[in-house]
Amino acid sequence: MAITPSKADEHFNRYLFREPTDLKDRNGRPISIWHLEVPDDCPYLSCWAAAFRQHYRLDSELEAQIRGTGQTKAQHLRDYVFPGLEKPGPSIRSGDFAELLISDYLEVVFKAWVPREKYSIKVSPNESIKGTDVIGFRVADSAKASSKDTLFIYEVKAQLTSKKYGSQLQQAIDDSIKDAGEKYMRHGKTLAAMKLRFSRAGKEGDVLRIERFQSPTDNPFSFSSGAVAVLSDKSFDPVGISTSDASGHNNKERLELLVVKGAQLMKLVHTIYDKAADEA
Repeated sequence: MAITPSKADEHFNRYLFREPTDLKDRNGRPISIWHLEVPDDCPYLSCWAAAFRQHYRLDSELEAQIRGTGQTKAQHLRDYVFPGLEKPGPSIRSGDFAELLISDYLEVVFKAWVPREKYSIKVSPNESIKGTDVIGFRVADSAKASSKDTLFIYEVKAQLTSKKYGSQLQQAIDDSIKDAGEKYMRHGKTLAAMKLRFSRAGKEGDVLRIERFQSPTDNPFSFSSGAVAVLSDKSFDPVGISTSDASGHNNKERLELLVVKGAQLMKLVHTIYDKAADEA
């Protein structure tokens, strides 16, 4: 449920809240459980859908996009921008939704800046962007680098239908390992690509914010990892989740294990995409 930063603080705790639990992985590492509950008559769905749409296309861009096509904005978004309803579209929808939800989480809970421009550069709507799923930046002092600055790297897996739990948290842990440690540093390539996109867009301030985190040797900072599973209630399996093993993670001292669950999440996702198109 992608919401703009200005709306995230206002509505985040209204629909997404942490559940009291003592769930742990097989080595005793705590797993935090959050519950997403959005009623059918939620008064903010249109607002969220509008914010969701901006990750793919700015409203200011749509008029030029449809000029000469004979399409409406809704048709253009459905045909050329949003992941579709034919395979693999639904899985891409669920993945994008989960990543954007965790982007909101980082912004609200950790006060991080989370760039989201990657969704607007897809060549095909039914594809996921390679690289790190979610990257967040938190700077203690904008005037200078500080060891208190934090880079957040989160890997997110989703299972929003009623299928049996498929070890999504373990998959997220395993993928997260690729982003941590000197041997992998996959996120370094993501940072470089992100920096180039902002540079081409003339967003020098954003370029500098990213640049601050590109050389941990010269400018040390804190590095926090996250492994996340976003699951439907019917896919939520505490026993299966507790078999997850993060002991081999190379940033395990600063690794968060997180599960978000909710009822009829795929229905919510389709509703948001429909409203985002129809109300453009």
